[in-house]
Amino acid sequence: MKKLSLKSRKSKVILLLCLLIAVVGSFFVYQTYISDSKNQEDTGIVETKEKQIEDVFAFLSTEESLTSFNEYIAGAPLESNIATATTGLSDVTLAITVIFAPKNEAFETDEAKLLANVPEASQNDLKLYYFAVFLPTAEGVAPNVELVDGQKLTMLNGREIFISVKNGQTSLTDSKGRIASVGGTYYVDTAGNRIYIIDNILLLQ
Repeated sequence: MKKLSLKSRKSKVILLLCLLIAVVGSFFVYQTYISDSKNQEDTGIVETKEKQIEDVFAFLSTEESLTSFNEYIAGAPLESNIATATTGLSDVTLAITVIFAPKNEAFETDEAKLLANVPEASQNDLKLYYFAVFLPTAEGVAPNVELVDGQKLTMLNGREIFISVKNGQTSLTDSKGRIASVGGTYYVDTAGNRIYIIDNILLLQ
């Protein structure tokens, strides 16, 4: 039988070493990927993104994902209530309106059917539950409109919404304990007014 030459044996050893290095390297890359994915799942951190728009009310009336909400609030005395909230301010342009707008899917749930049972006298009151006005300070400084954990936000109907922020995920709790999650993208117009899209409707009862 013909013996392998020294050169041939060296070539095979080098080839085996290269294969071993490739296997170990692939395993290391795989473990790193799995570890990173696991860490992201464990933290559950939600990245918040801001998008610029011209006007929040124009956006609300044309955005396809919010057509149900736009139809729902039709006829609500929003402008007069916003005006009332800013009465007496020396510079009302500093006041900022924040809107929590349920996406279309929120109006297709069983809970959304409860909207039909809200007494007519409370309909406008409930529609104003999705709007808040952040007022400037007494010194005329523009308000801080960032939502923070533990915050109680007074809405245009005078009722409160409770804000919770965990791992970057913001959620709202209404007066009856219903929870709505705030989407990772919010919209800001040229005046600083904001729209946050939520996944649930808010109710008074």
